[in-house]
Amino acid sequence: EQEQEQKQGVKEGETLASPLFDHLRGMLEVNDYIQTAIEYSNEVLKVRQVLATTDGWVLQKKNAFSATYYRDELEPNLHTVRVEGWMESPLFEVLAILFEVDMHKRWMPRALGLGLTNSQMLATFSTTKMLVDFHVSCPWPFANRRITASVIGIDCMGEEEEFKRQIVVLLRSCTHEDYMRMVSQANLSDYKEIEEIPNVVPIDMPLGAIVLTPAEVNEGMERNTGTFVQVVNTIDPKLDSLPSCAINIGLRQVAHFLIDRMRVEAAKVDGSEEYAKRINEHAEFYKFIEERMRECGYTASENHSVGTPQSKE
Repeated sequence: EQEQEQKQGVKEGETLASPLFDHLRGMLEVNDYIQTAIEYSNEVLKVRQVLATTDGWVLQKKNAFSATYYRDELEPNLHTVRVEGWMESPLFEVLAILFEVDMHKRWMPRALGLGLTNSQMLATFSTTKMLVDFHVSCPWPFANRRITASVIGIDCMGEEEEFKRQIVVLLRSCTHEDYMRMVSQANLSDYKEIEEIPNVVPIDMPLGAIVLTPAEVNEGMERNTGTFVQVVNTIDPKLDSLPSCAINIGLRQVAHFLIDRMRVEAAKVDGSEEYAKRINEHAEFYKFIEERMRECGYTASENHSVGTPQSKE
């Protein structure tokens, strides 16, 4: 009889629990923040898996510093390029040149009439989430392009990680409607409007990522110091009238010089008055990076004295 009562109690508990679980499941499904976190997690995993191997990639160019790969996509309008290589600079300096978006136009590579003409930060939603705008020149007779993209930095520096300890920066193109929705959800008042420019065509980027792997906190790498940088982008440049082979050549040429240009610029950070000023102006971001690096036993940022007042002389 006691056993029968216990079974009945279990059944009643299951009956009561089922609506509760259904309710919780429904809350998770409609919670935008949770769904976004799951989406980011899936994207990060996808990117890290893709970049963990060269299977399925065609090597286009390689030198002592970097390698450029290309991958065919099922949709003919999409083009995927991957470039990777070592930089002597530590992680802090590499993150600095990436974060100072308005300086990108100074050092980004140009080739065959393709190049960055303007770059700016439109909005900052959190320390590691922002929205940026890039303008790209195209050779005559094609109209110039622009890409407005969300940027989300993901901390993958935990020792329990299946992959190397890394920083993954996710990039995704976004429309004006997407941008306004993000601003509204964040209740943001300090942001820039997306300027409408005639005869400029927006580029779609369904997948983009920058993966930074610091050698100092990862065993078994090719080097003991420095940062291994990997960049992958899938874009639709909206050049339907141009043969795919011509688009591919242009994209690969620009991509191949990216790591080289990043290497040169990152080497300027340590000792640069301009970067020192910017590091202190954006102390919240750099302190966050510095503290997280220190938690991982990585102290290569300490010589920058984040937050130290700069001389006015």
